[in-house]
Amino acid sequence: MLFVFNTIGYKLWFSIAMHQADNRLEASLDKNNFNEEDLFTLKIPINLPYQNSWTSFERINGEITVDGETYMYVQRKVANDTMFLQCIRHTEKINLQQKSDDYFGKVNDVS
Repeated sequence: MLFVFNTIGYKLWFSIAMHQADNRLEASLDKNNFNEEDLFTLKIPINLPYQNSWTSFERINGEITVDGETYMYVQRKVANDTMFLQCIRHTEKINLQQKSDDYFGKVNDVS
């Protein structure tokens, strides 16, 4: 029974904790409760006919993982043939993921 809890229970707990971390960060971003200096911009070329440029950024939800680091989308804008995504580092989720990896590495006897 303990083995089942160690393999399934903790995985479920970490999954729920990460989902709650996502919800907390999204709620904070929706309230514009973030520091502009913490944002970085991804530039993605797009090739769509008749694409209009936007005058300002719009709020967007989503996430991307780059080199093991998780980032949440904050806002986006299209200018000419480029989409600009402003992202913020999701520190709480990165910490939870690291703890999850460490725990399951120890449980599965992986160094």
